[in-house]
Amino acid sequence: EGAVRTIGVRPEDLLATTEAATGTAPVRVSSIVFHGRTLRLHAVLSQGIPVVIDAPRRAEGFQFSVGDVAHISLRRGANCPMLPG
Repeated sequence: EGAVRTIGVRPEDLLATTEAATGTAPVRVSSIVFHGRTLRLHAVLSQGIPVVIDAPRRAEGFQFSVGDVAHISLRRGANCPMLPG
């Protein structure tokens, strides 16, 4: 088995969708904060690890609500440095 590594991911480098797909991980949305042109989603992975996602606001309404399951993936070209420890 490989070693566990921790990476740093900026909220704008995570994409959130309502549908599961190859390369996505499910998270449970725990809170939503209006953040200008984006909504900042606070969510938790199944392992209990918190994540923060900046999702674009939709003109037709909110895409996610507290308690929803979102499926996250890394944005193409995201720079995610390995963190010590």
